[in-house]
Amino acid sequence: MKKTIFPAIFPFLALLAGLLILLFLYLGREPAGMELRVPGTDAPPGGISEMQADKPGLLSRGKGKPAPGTDSWSGFRGNKRDNTSLEKGYKKSFSKDEPAVLWRVKTGEGYAGAAVLNGRVYFIDYDQEKKQDAIRCLSLADGEEIWRYSYPVKVKRNHGMSRTVPAVNSKYLVTLGPMCHAVCLNSVTGELIWKKDLVKEFG
Repeated sequence: MKKTIFPAIFPFLALLAGLLILLFLYLGREPAGMELRVPGTDAPPGGISEMQADKPGLLSRGKGKPAPGTDSWSGFRGNKRDNTSLEKGYKKSFSKDEPAVLWRVKTGEGYAGAAVLNGRVYFIDYDQEKKQDAIRCLSLADGEEIWRYSYPVKVKRNHGMSRTVPAVNSKYLVTLGPMCHAVCLNSVTGELIWKKDLVKEFG
């Protein structure tokens, strides 16, 4: 049986082929259509030109009243940001028809979560028909709207619309809209304290 030298030189040939490929890639021309990415030129969905949060917002009041009690879930993942409720005495299991639905409200599309404080439920919504971010405050008792602060922003659908959780305490409510508009309101009255377009201001 004749011996072949191929198994002995195979690693050398593989190494040589790899070096030739790297050399070809290094010396080859830049692929057609490729452009250098310059920071600040890549606009978010909807485009920088469509941001309108510098326009005045509108505060409207509803008929809702805060529920009694001091239940609290003051922001993303709860009061201590550990996704843990300190509430006691709740049921650990439910029958088929439990828990009963106390109320439900219609909202826009998205993944935004709610914050709860002093009988109020806060969340940021998006009204696709009016093209507005809507920061909403509802009664924890029955879901009736207490107030709503809206401002115009054009958003193209991108994995839903609103997707953040407000942060709230007894004085202030802070939200971040889908186009990076940070808004601070009075958490009781809904009146505007300040508003910033983070993309416009910080690029």
